[in-house]
Amino acid sequence: MSKYGELLVFVSAFLYGCNPLISKSIYLYGGTPITLVFFRLLIGSLGMGVLHFLCYKDSVMLTKSQLKNALICSLFFCATPLLLWSSYHYLPSGLSTTINFSYPSLVLLGSYLIYHHRITQNEFISCILSMFGIICLCQVNGSIHVKGVILAFLSALTFALYVLFLANSNLIQLPPFKLNFWISILGAAESLAIGGLTSTLTFQIAPKGWFLIVLLAISSGILASTAFQQGTRYIGAQKASLLSTFEPLTSIFIGITVYHETFSLRAFLGILSVLISVLLLSIFSSQTVRKIKNRFT
Repeated sequence: MSKYGELLVFVSAFLYGCNPLISKSIYLYGGTPITLVFFRLLIGSLGMGVLHFLCYKDSVMLTKSQLKNALICSLFFCATPLLLWSSYHYLPSGLSTTINFSYPSLVLLGSYLIYHHRITQNEFISCILSMFGIICLCQVNGSIHVKGVILAFLSALTFALYVLFLANSNLIQLPPFKLNFWISILGAAESLAIGGLTSTLTFQIAPKGWFLIVLLAISSGILASTAFQQGTRYIGAQKASLLSTFEPLTSIFIGITVYHETFSLRAFLGILSVLISVLLLSIFSSQTVRKIKNRFT
């Protein structure tokens, strides 16, 4: 079953890596980042609710304590794609995705600063490599894309906070589909409120744009997350983390072949540094990080 698990994780990484291609296409048809986030979470929550019922045949209800924690987690979970997809306006998609992929190092730093967990030498080196890579990526094609880098980095930060809070809450023991249902449905409500308050939520989208929105929601909100969860069950969190580095590589390949994005030597060095840091964490991670990685299983 290990080959089957590897295939599932590869499929998940590929689908997540295609997010920039689909989202940028939706922008051309009138969509906005908040619109994408709202429908991705809304449709994803419906799919997760159905999957939970089919697999577990029980209620999706939470206790008051769990609901409170789910609300906090959903804020970080909602902010992550909103910030990341907004960064696509300013940075090549491959760079944005790579910067977002620095979140494991931020999880480590947060574990040390908030929960006082010990950081090993290899983990410290990984953090340094990740930060070095982000600094290199601040300059693309000779110009500083400060806003894009900040948005992409904040997306990594919000996802790191989501992972940290989830791993240290009473939600970590919930069945994955039930957890994803609540995180997604609450996130959809939050994105709807944000879009309404900022007047950025739009329904004036061409028919092809609506088709792509549904495709994005199903591919990343249901298929990719389910494939990763099931794949991790077969091959373990460590190997799944290694294979998931295929995600930013997919985004980079799409950026080069579809959008003709170019990368300077400095940008290439930055991408390589971030990916090496992720690989180091996957191979030499401590017990604390392994616990966090298993949040999807």
